[in-house]
Amino acid sequence: MVRIDENQEAITRIRMSVDIYDSEKAAIRLQETVNDGDEVPNPIVEGDHWKLGSSLKLMSTREWEAEQMTNPAFRHFELKLVSFWREYLLNEQLLQPIEVSRDGLGIYVV
Repeated sequence: MVRIDENQEAITRIRMSVDIYDSEKAAIRLQETVNDGDEVPNPIVEGDHWKLGSSLKLMSTREWEAEQMTNPAFRHFELKLVSFWREYLLNEQLLQPIEVSRDGLGIYVV
């Protein structure tokens, strides 16, 4: 009987805490919506201004390999990239042709 009483007391305290929280939250919401008698300004609606993806120019790995023809490190670059991808990145599939974007900090596979 004591255990049931303890459980009911705990449930009542939790319920009271939730009720107090809800009433305080409602009071805050009400206070935020009340204005000083001024006319409510029209909301500013802007057009879409976000964009997903890199702002860097994309190029295929073959184009980049051809561009870096004089650099021996770029010989068979796409083959090396695919080999690395398969070995270290859990056999995830790469879509062909592979496109990359680059800046002064690194290379980004798209």
